[in-house]
Amino acid sequence: MIVNSFISKGLLGNPAGVVEYYDDMPTEKMQSIAEIINLSETAFIRKDPLNPNCFLIRWFTPTVE
Repeated sequence: MIVNSFISKGLLGNPAGVVEYYDDMPTEKMQSIAEIINLSETAFIRKDPLNPNCFLIRWFTPTVE
């Protein structure tokens, strides 16, 4: 999914990729997906298995975490 970030109204803002995942995903796969999405930021989010009220977030650019 691609979302517009840092906006308060309309379709302005910076596009960012968002990938929700449920099981462990290797860093290499996340980096590969971020490279394919090719936006300045791609966030990988999942519920924290130790605290289901929280999320774990990792950020990647097309080249580095």
